[in-house]
Amino acid sequence: MTVFSGFFRLDYVESAIALSVLFVSLNNVFSFIPGHRWKFAAFFGLIHGMGFASVLGELGLKSSNIFVTLLGFNLGVEIGQLAIVVILIPALFWARRYSFYQRFVLVGGSFACAVISFCWLVDRLGNFNFMPF
Repeated sequence: MTVFSGFFRLDYVESAIALSVLFVSLNNVFSFIPGHRWKFAAFFGLIHGMGFASVLGELGLKSSNIFVTLLGFNLGVEIGQLAIVVILIPALFWARRYSFYQRFVLVGGSFACAVISFCWLVDRLGNFNFMPF
């Protein structure tokens, strides 16, 4: 018996993750989230964290080494995120001054993410398994 077995159903969590990505992607274009966006970010972060927990649960972790495993996993995720932020944020702040970025990267990329996340949501809710990931 694993620590996480049955705690989070992966199909529900993946559906919630797809819905959160769809919501945020559409907000990038239509800006319907009022102030206090950090509340949405925190809530969606919890949903994505449940996704990580669900995947870890499928690995069959034993409770004897769960602390070290979770600590290592979380440190790895955070270091990876920080590396991406350190590299991308300066470039994105520079690029946002140009109309090409606003029109094609921000709006086009957000619509692409919205379409993919919608397909992912339909795939997970309907258990169709047509998405390769």
